[in-house]
Amino acid sequence: MAAAPSIAGGATATLAGVAAGAAIGGTTNVIVQRTLDGKQEMSTVDVLVAIATGAATQGRGIVATTATTASGAALGATIKGTNPIEAATSAGAGSVVGTGVANMISKSTAPLINNVLTSEIAGSIGAALTTEVVTNRIDKNLATEKDETTTSNN
Repeated sequence: MAAAPSIAGGATATLAGVAAGAAIGGTTNVIVQRTLDGKQEMSTVDVLVAIATGAATQGRGIVATTATTASGAALGATIKGTNPIEAATSAGAGSVVGTGVANMISKSTAPLINNVLTSEIAGSIGAALTTEVVTNRIDKNLATEKDETTTSNN
């Protein structure tokens, strides 16, 4: 579940930043589900959790963003009846990587774009996509390991 890192930065978030975070989080989740999950059915729970965490993480630092993202993933997994520990672990790892990407993109594009808000939006989009992809890959690797373990035990 993607959480778009803070567009406005700092301890508070604007309503526009929260709305943008929700839109970025939900949209990237849908894109990654459609692109990387192929024929698997779309998880509306994952989309809704991504929207909520994208909104809730606006104006937060890496610790709060990672904790919120991991908690959201655990809640979503519980609702879906899957392993909440695995979901929280993969989402937390994805969030840490995604937040790092956001900082790199924002800082490197700011001088080129000459607009701080636009560079932060670009960073948030890059971070959300990175978070979703990393989380998706970790989830797939965990599922593969489970399948291999189950197969070798039979």
